[in-house]
Amino acid sequence: MKKQLAQLPKDLNETYDQILGRIQEKDREDAVKLSQWLAFSVRPLTLAELAEVVQVDFESRDFPWFNSERRYDDNEDILRVCSGFVSMNDNGGLKITAVVLGYS
Repeated sequence: MKKQLAQLPKDLNETYDQILGRIQEKDREDAVKLSQWLAFSVRPLTLAELAEVVQVDFESRDFPWFNSERRYDDNEDILRVCSGFVSMNDNGGLKITAVVLGYS
């Protein structure tokens, strides 16, 4: 028990680092983008809505553009990518359980 307690994060930043560290590197950009959408949405978003969000590239030089190749084959993959900081409510909406807005 003492060993497990010693391995707990020291502060909130370390907690977030551990959560993001468990996410595969190839998924981190999407995880941050999805958490931002969830944190700032006026209502809980669904898996289907988030699957659409990842298709929009807001980093484009001129204007946002839609890239259908970025869509997840299975909406449930959103839960895998966001594992540890997103959960589903009883109505099927997603809610953020830990705020992770950026990662350096």
